[in-house]
Amino acid sequence: MNRTQAYELVEARLGKGPTLSHCLACEACLRKLAERFGEDGDTWGITGLVHDLDLDECSDDPERHTLVGAEVLRRHGCDELIVEAVLGHNDKAPRNTKLAQALWVVDPTTGFIT
Repeated sequence: MNRTQAYELVEARLGKGPTLSHCLACEACLRKLAERFGEDGDTWGITGLVHDLDLDECSDDPERHTLVGAEVLRRHGCDELIVEAVLGHNDKAPRNTKLAQALWVVDPTTGFIT
């Protein structure tokens, strides 16, 4: 999944509201962190962009949040490293990678900004 495909998927599911703004903020922060840590900026940025793509659908059932998103991402051929980080930000998978740990920190931080 490239950045264009990720954006189109997220926008189709969330529209252009505040959750999309939050996802874009996470993307920007994770891209900068990837640069700082010498990691792949595209992978990290896409992770931030897609991490809440199911949030509107799961707003009444937070236990489903990220589980639905993981299914959607896998159907679209998303890298499993991204899927695991997305699951980890809602405690549905261990945060064993720098990417998963970074998303877990960036998500609430950007929530304050947006």
